[in-house]
Amino acid sequence: IIPAFNLYPNPSSGIVGIKFDKYVNGKYQIQIINAEGQAVANQIINITGGSYQQKNVLSKGMYWIRLTDLESNVSHVSQLIIK
Repeated sequence: IIPAFNLYPNPSSGIVGIKFDKYVNGKYQIQIINAEGQAVANQIINITGGSYQQKNVLSKGMYWIRLTDLESNVSHVSQLIIK
């Protein structure tokens, strides 16, 4: 099960963070996909407890952030706008 998360700030000026709503543990893959469907970032993170993970600095545009639980292979996608 994918934990609820928020992208912060959204819209952003370039620096993006992921804040998890609950305390979670596990290994997750984060993919950042641009409007052309290209993966611009792909990273595996380990989460222990509630956390805030700061991610890439992105250029202006629209992106989708896909968070995948590597144990269950379940994904959740959120839209992100960079001003």
